[in-house]
Amino acid sequence: MRRKISIGVDIVKLSRIEKVLELYQQKFLSRFFDMNEIKEAETHRGKGMISYLAKRFAAKEAIIKARGHAIGLAIKQISIRNNYKGKPFIYFKDRMLRNSQISLSDDGDYAIAFVVLGDRI
Repeated sequence: MRRKISIGVDIVKLSRIEKVLELYQQKFLSRFFDMNEIKEAETHRGKGMISYLAKRFAAKEAIIKARGHAIGLAIKQISIRNNYKGKPFIYFKDRMLRNSQISLSDDGDYAIAFVVLGDRI
């Protein structure tokens, strides 16, 4: 039996996130991130915080692209967390997605996320 996988990728310009944070920080954070992500973001300062948020925003967009736009959930229901070794993983509606892989990176003024989702989500 063949298994279906879905992939998604998204790239975000860090300066775009920086500008949104300057203008609408609380609104942006509360709309797109859960409390765990916001708490973790607050441990970073300056560009570190912007990079952290940009990578997670890109990841959420990549997940939505992988599942299709009719996913039926709010972007805030997707949470990107890290295990004890720092490897990111996906939380969806308060449970870890075991059949998923995610890669986050940034360079210069860009953050990128690549996601592979299994067929049982």
